[in-house]
Formats: sequence, structure tokens, C-alpha cells
Amino acid sequence: MKEIKQISDDIEKYQKELLEDEFGLENFKEELYLYEDRILQKVEEEVDDNGKKVFSNDTMRKRELKKRLSDDGGYQKISKEYKERKKDIALTKV
Repeated sequence: MKEIKQISDDIEKYQKELLEDEFGLENFKEELYLYEDRILQKVEEEVDDNGKKVFSNDTMRKRELKKRLSDDGGYQKISKEYKERKKDIALTKV
């Protein structure tokens, strides 16, 4: 009977740890979203010497956002950590 109780306790502990990891993953996801939003805002507001928007259409803005994010070390670090944690959580569920 003790073994069954121990297994039940272990499962409960595992489920709590997994839930905490998933909440932590959401924090990374939110941080990435805010990072992207800040950079996109800069891209959208950028104007040339004549006051005309540099990235005047959506396709150009998306391309510039992607370029700036790929060049940004801080964003890349957070993105890498997010992907690694997401993978770890998925593997834990198997």
C-alpha cells in the first residue's frame, strides 16, 4: 500500500512541476511578444528625411521586423530559451 501511495505522490509532484514549467513558458512567450511589439512599433514609425514612412506597406514592415529580430541578440536569446523549454515540456509529456 505504501508503494501505491508513493507512486500517487510522485505523480502529483510531477504534475505540479509540469504545470509550473508551462506557466514559465507562457512568461517567455509574453516576453517575446512584447519584444516583437516594441521593434514593430519602431519600424512602423520610421520616416525618411521627407517625413514619409520608410516601410509603407505591410509586406515591407513584416520583412524589416523579421530582419531586425534576427539581428537582435537579446531577442534571439529569449527565443532560443523559449524553444528549448517548449521542447523539454513536450518531451516530458511523452
